[in-house]
Amino acid sequence: MDTTSLSLLLTLPFFQRAVLGGVIIAAVAAYVGVQVVIRRSSFLGDALAHTVLTGVALGLWWQINPFLTMLALALIIGVILANNQFSNSKLPLDNLLGALLPTAMALGIVIIALIPGYQSQLLSYLFGNILTIGSLELSYLLVLGLAVSVITYWYRRQLILVAIDKDMAQTSGVAVKKIELIFHLVLALTVVGAVQLVGVVLVNALLIVPATITRTFARSLKTMLVLAPVIAVIVTISGIALSAIKNLPTGPVVALVAGGVLVLAIALSSRPLRWSSR
Repeated sequence: MDTTSLSLLLTLPFFQRAVLGGVIIAAVAAYVGVQVVIRRSSFLGDALAHTVLTGVALGLWWQINPFLTMLALALIIGVILANNQFSNSKLPLDNLLGALLPTAMALGIVIIALIPGYQSQLLSYLFGNILTIGSLELSYLLVLGLAVSVITYWYRRQLILVAIDKDMAQTSGVAVKKIELIFHLVLALTVVGAVQLVGVVLVNALLIVPATITRTFARSLKTMLVLAPVIAVIVTISGIALSAIKNLPTGPVVALVAGGVLVLAIALSSRPLRWSSR
């Protein structure tokens, strides 16, 4: 990467907004992603991401800021998942979500296709384009990142206990239902932010990959929680810079950089993927 080109990029407002927004979302998504990995619920991020495309479509249709409608729909789905509204189904939850939520994504694509003048924006929603965010979108990401950070810090002990063992958490006096609701709402907020950076299709590049990278060498859960956001931030800044210099789509480049680091981490790791809660 050309040092001169990078220095020039850093002086441009659009790149500064992209880096700031990317750093916030990457750090938050990686931290929340560790808890998703612990819960073995990696499908949840994809499920929420597929659904929020319908939120984007409704925002465009109703001529409301798509970020707000996407956020509202994600929170509604988060509440439904937290309250286990699918529990009466004879199908396993992951099976049911795997069948229903792509339908929601397809609905979003069809609605966008029917709105004159917005078809060209579909790729940016699917694969992200944080280089185009304005000051308003950045302010939304700042508020979102701050909200997730405050909530996860305040309830950090309860969130980890419930993620590791719900029965043990219940015995320890943790209000499991309340913490489940908080987790799913935090995950919904995080997914909305991640969609801005890597798009609907590649959300797990921020949510799951950094946590998985850290898991290849981390000796404790605490180490994972600290290092996953650091890795995510480095990967994101590298991806944004590379995509801007080479004129490539930002989301896929960030995902490729994350995937490359994961492959390298696995290749260099000489021990099984295990971690301790201490």
